[in-house]
Amino acid sequence: MRVYAPFLGLSLAATAAAAQPLLRVTNQCSENVYVVYSNDQYKAAQVTLTQGKGFQVILSGLGYSVGLSTDPAFYSEAVAKLIFGYSVNTDNGLLYYSIASDYGNPFASQSFSLTGNNGCASVNSPNGVTYACSDAASLYLTLCG
Repeated sequence: MRVYAPFLGLSLAATAAAAQPLLRVTNQCSENVYVVYSNDQYKAAQVTLTQGKGFQVILSGLGYSVGLSTDPAFYSEAVAKLIFGYSVNTDNGLLYYSIASDYGNPFASQSFSLTGNNGCASVNSPNGVTYACSDAASLYLTLCG
């Protein structure tokens, strides 16, 4: 998986601290995917994933998200968005996460799949259900795969 320059530091930090939860996103769609994400270090960063590209981000903090859209006008109200919301509770050793959509699912005519390790449930629809697994987990979100 390719890691873009803005994420290189995050990738190296993840190697040094393997117990931190990660989200790895891979774009297998024929179109660009626009990603907006936040965690304890980045409050609102954005990256464009072309076909076949991916990135990873360390999941940290409470109440953060990673938003994905096929429309570059991500912040426009009428743009369909897939939202991966999460909280990492280090007190109880759990990562809480869910996937929901806002203004429709941008991948409804294609597909997406979220899988993980360390007891994480797989998700392939924006059902809004909250799941929990180990805060040492890695999650893998594949778009159009």
